[in-house]
Amino acid sequence: MKALVIGLAATHFLWGLSLFLEPSRYMFKPVIPSLFALIHMFVSLLLAVGYVREGAVAGSTLLAYYWFFVKPMEPIAEPQTVGILAITLALLSRPLLKPYSNMSSGVEDVLIRLGLAYPFVEWGLDALRNPVHFKSYLSVNPLTRSLIPAGLLDHAVLSLAAVELSLAFLVLSGLFRRWTCMMVVAVLVVFSVVAGYPLALPQNIALASAAYSRLRVTFTKG
Repeated sequence: MKALVIGLAATHFLWGLSLFLEPSRYMFKPVIPSLFALIHMFVSLLLAVGYVREGAVAGSTLLAYYWFFVKPMEPIAEPQTVGILAITLALLSRPLLKPYSNMSSGVEDVLIRLGLAYPFVEWGLDALRNPVHFKSYLSVNPLTRSLIPAGLLDHAVLSLAAVELSLAFLVLSGLFRRWTCMMVVAVLVVFSVVAGYPLALPQNIALASAAYSRLRVTFTKG
């Protein structure tokens, strides 16, 4: 769980930094850049110094606001943000359900799985609904443009959707958990390298850390 907390703290810190350094990016959204930057930094500090429950309460409140009032306006409320909200709520499940220790670990696991799966579901469905948008992005991105021939863009988009939806299914089902977590981390790292800021970073840091924390749990148990 330590890796998960560190990942969440890093994501909030970098979100806050973005709000400080690029306030113009958020001027037309229901966000006050300097205020929300301070809130993100505060959440990051709470998590970093060990006040996990307090940081999770503040972080989940902020992310719920983004979900209901900002999403889907980029870059502050991507599908990753909704997933990170579920993962943040998982941190609260253990103290809230402490009297029911058997239930708390199950709820925590379900919330983390939902948080990891949701972005892949939305990405995969979006690739099927809007293949032209994905083809356009792949054709102009410096990395994918040189790796994917123009004639294979349709196949690339379909393959991408299949991979994302398959990963979401595996995460939700709990099948092959160890391999699934490894694949999720690998795919998120690739997405981060290809898409960069603000589409993939810093959001993917929290998601990858959640998958890594699940991977560590499976290795410990296995």
